[in-house]
Amino acid sequence: MESKNLKRDKFEIGKTRMPYIQIEQNKLIILFKWKSSDIKIPYNMELLLRTNGSIGYATKIKKWVIGSWTGVVDDLNHFTTYVCKTLSTTPETFEIDQKDVIVCGNNFTYAGDMEIIEFMSSMKLETDISIFYQLVNSRNIPVIAAQNDKIKKEIELAFQKMKAGVPVVISTSLLDELNALDITDKNAIEKMQYLNSFYDVLEKRNAQVFGVDVPLIDKRAQINEKELDNFNDVTSLNFLASYEARLQFCEEMKEAGINIEVVRNPVYKEEASEEEIESE
Repeated sequence: MESKNLKRDKFEIGKTRMPYIQIEQNKLIILFKWKSSDIKIPYNMELLLRTNGSIGYATKIKKWVIGSWTGVVDDLNHFTTYVCKTLSTTPETFEIDQKDVIVCGNNFTYAGDMEIIEFMSSMKLETDISIFYQLVNSRNIPVIAAQNDKIKKEIELAFQKMKAGVPVVISTSLLDELNALDITDKNAIEKMQYLNSFYDVLEKRNAQVFGVDVPLIDKRAQINEKELDNFNDVTSLNFLASYEARLQFCEEMKEAGINIEVVRNPVYKEEASEEEIESE
């Protein structure tokens, strides 16, 4: 029968990674804000985009659909057929000619973000596991080495008799024959501090992948922050890779007579005005 106590083997990738994945998805869901006066926006549209890589609006049936291009292109390298389904629990599945569907890509390659989300989630999980082990190791009590089985039994009996605030009385010179081995890692807490700093670096790197600049505060991470400053241009490029694909979708929708717009959530940006975003 499995023990109800916490087991370290429960910290396995694939079993406890899901909370980390959900945290990353929650951040991405609110990275962009959608609104329209003409049609209703699907619930968690950003999650659909980030997970699937694209979402479309079928103009003839006037429904949102999710799917992927077949890979067949015309003479101008435009995809011709979108294989998709509606968003309901019991979806309709069909193929739509490109002229009858307006597709929004998560980026211009219509690729989702789940692989990088899962990788970074695994890295954060592994870092937390390391912190957990350092914490456990910092609390190890000394190992007592007994010279023979008789002394071992007396030691075990003495521990069984221990009660908080009550002294244990032994009738032999037992303590003179004991050898206590301290296996506690004296650097465990310091390692935890550096692991925590490394976690912050992972957080910053992960944010930059999706176009968000997150400053580091911990002094131990300053050298990493200086190195990561070189990613500022990459951060902008990663943001534009997602934003411009969404802007193109909005333009195509407007050409079809449907007003819809997307803006970056002001929480995630320092340059605030929509005018600046549009001008860029």
